[in-house]
Amino acid sequence: MRRRIEARLYDRLQVKYNERMHSRKEALILRGLSELTKDVGRPLHVLELGAGAGANFAFLPDGTTVTCLDPVPEFGDYLMKNAAHFPQIHLGELHVGFAEDMAAIESGSVDAVICTLVLCSVRHVDKCLREVLRVLRPVGI
Repeated sequence: MRRRIEARLYDRLQVKYNERMHSRKEALILRGLSELTKDVGRPLHVLELGAGAGANFAFLPDGTTVTCLDPVPEFGDYLMKNAAHFPQIHLGELHVGFAEDMAAIESGSVDAVICTLVLCSVRHVDKCLREVLRVLRPVGI
């Protein structure tokens, strides 16, 4: 029950958070991924760690496929609902799990990994970052 309440609260709070952080997220996520899209010459496959309710969907370049990983399964419904507001992206797989163990994600399979408000809450940052490097393609960011 607590997780459902938290998921609902986060879904509502992300709107205000994105308003405050819009210019930063636009600079860090959208511009960076748009440049990578030009470099690779095709739409990107992005992994979002701690996807929550999909707060970063608004900052993904057109055509991006996003795979989501979050330890809280209760975010699933909000994630699907919010993805529907961004038809320019394609929602890929949804995985319930922790960033320190991304066994469900194939090595070298993603162009970029996004993690906002995540590294402060993982149990083992070093394990998480090793997993990020494992799943990234050689030119990934």
